[in-house]
Amino acid sequence: MHYRETGNVTGRPVLLIHGWMAGSTVWDALLPSLDGHRLVLPELWQQRNGPISLGDLATDLLELVERLDLRDCHLVGHSMGGQLALLLAATAPQRFASLVMLNPVPLEGLPLPAEVAEQFRKAGGRRDAFAGILDACCLALAPEDRDRLLDEAIRIDPEVIAASFDAWQQGTHCDSLQQAGLPVTVVATDDPFLPPVLLEAAVVQRLPKARLATIPGCGHYPQIEAPQAVAKLLAESWQ
Repeated sequence: MHYRETGNVTGRPVLLIHGWMAGSTVWDALLPSLDGHRLVLPELWQQRNGPISLGDLATDLLELVERLDLRDCHLVGHSMGGQLALLLAATAPQRFASLVMLNPVPLEGLPLPAEVAEQFRKAGGRRDAFAGILDACCLALAPEDRDRLLDEAIRIDPEVIAASFDAWQQGTHCDSLQQAGLPVTVVATDDPFLPPVLLEAAVVQRLPKARLATIPGCGHYPQIEAPQAVAKLLAESWQ
């Protein structure tokens, strides 16, 4: 799996996992606040082809963690990346110190109306379709940030967009979630697709050491829409 690394190479490691229709640049607005840490940013979709499943992606991420020998590492995942971070925490809890998920898709998936699901699945290669998705789920996205997200999304192979959408929407099951034992912070915003009440019921209440934190006034990409608020929550979660 491709990745990039920045920050303090001798600092405590942080693994930042992006989500669907995005790449590692989705974290860039947050990175200056975390520069005392060793920041590892995987690229899920670069040179990705063939069938895509949450389990296979989590396996690839664990191979990266082991190759870099990340230990006592903070896990941070956004959206679909939250599903993957949770699978990592359940599979190799000895590697990680904490888990923070920003607007995570519930591990079991997120059923959408058939018409909406088809729009998402067929968005690949269509800037207008991606723009419609962003406009529906974001509340405080600056025009230049919106353009950067669209530029990133349009570069992803349409087949990867479709297959990865099916993976996160359908979700998966993990028997070892209760054994993870990590402190977990689930961050909710005013995202209309993943409101706090849904995340409380579908994510927080299913984990033994989880709490819900909220950042009002922003939508699906709080690390872009409200990076300082996210940085503050991360610092609190890592104490």
